[in-house]
Amino acid sequence: MESCKPFSQSFTNSTHMIEQRNSASNLMNHSGKSSSPQSINKQSETNVETPEGVIGYLDVFIHQAHNIHNICIYHKQDVYAKLSLTGNPEIAIESKVIRSAGGNPVFNEKLQLSVQNIESSLRCEIWMRSAVPSHLEDQLLGFVLIPLSNVIVAKGKLEKEFALSANDLFHSAAGFVQLSISYVGSYPDVMAVAPPPVAVFADTALPDFRE
Repeated sequence: MESCKPFSQSFTNSTHMIEQRNSASNLMNHSGKSSSPQSINKQSETNVETPEGVIGYLDVFIHQAHNIHNICIYHKQDVYAKLSLTGNPEIAIESKVIRSAGGNPVFNEKLQLSVQNIESSLRCEIWMRSAVPSHLEDQLLGFVLIPLSNVIVAKGKLEKEFALSANDLFHSAAGFVQLSISYVGSYPDVMAVAPPPVAVFADTALPDFRE
């Protein structure tokens, strides 16, 4: 005669089976299909929110620069680019360092900035990487300021070769950089347009020499 299992053990096994069924039913969604890991990942990606204060994103593809100053004496200098927005200058991103680039670095790199103020400008700087950081800091070779309004007017995409300057106060030729800029985000309803230049001479009546 077979021995009977204790009642407590049978009750425990039954409870365990019920818990397994409940766990399986919890995996079913409202449509009656099981929630796969892929669908859960898609839901989490959909729920990602834009950071507070960000109205759009600026993608900048740095093609190349040429005719920049090669200030390294003994060999071709190492060069990198740095991007920032005037509305949030403390946040800057750097490209990879182009070794032995000299005066004609080729970057072919895409960088992205978060935009919080559409009235700001993109600042693109070209720097020389110091070979001895303990004795010499990185040197600014040239920069250019590009208002975001120029990108907006160009329907969100602007590709151009920009002249670099070595001075903030006045333009000092420092080479050129080729950029492809695209903006994705909210657009202003009204955009400020620069006023026309003021005439240097006042409007005065000219004498009639026909008399």
